[in-house]
Amino acid sequence: KTLMEQTRWRSSIPHVIKGNERLWEYTRMGKLKYLISPYQPSPLMFYDVYLQEIPPGGRSGKHRHVSEEAHKILSGRGYDIQDGKRYDWEAEDVVAVPINTVHQHFNADPHKPALFVSYQSRLFHYMGHGGFEHLEDAPDFKA
Repeated sequence: KTLMEQTRWRSSIPHVIKGNERLWEYTRMGKLKYLISPYQPSPLMFYDVYLQEIPPGGRSGKHRHVSEEAHKILSGRGYDIQDGKRYDWEAEDVVAVPINTVHQHFNADPHKPALFVSYQSRLFHYMGHGGFEHLEDAPDFKA
């Protein structure tokens, strides 16, 4: 019975997320557009996916969480600081953020924004280890 209910529910949810129908938000982590999250209809229950844009010369918030995270750099160039170590990136790179790593993203270009898509498992949330330890707000965030 449970399998049938879940299958019926998933078949009723959109399987294509229209990015142009999602809104940009200014969060403590910076400018984000949530594509897949627990707060929007999606047949995926174990992933969070969002776009992040970092302004020219800007940076994201600084935080850590239990789950792993991967960022596909769509445009721009910059670097991450992960547990005090610098990792440079540019368009087409994939940045891996291991479990429980303090990290922050920086745009090295003073003239153009950097854009990446982030993938993160929600599995740890369901296991009781969800959430973030937030350490620093993005400069553009206004409470």
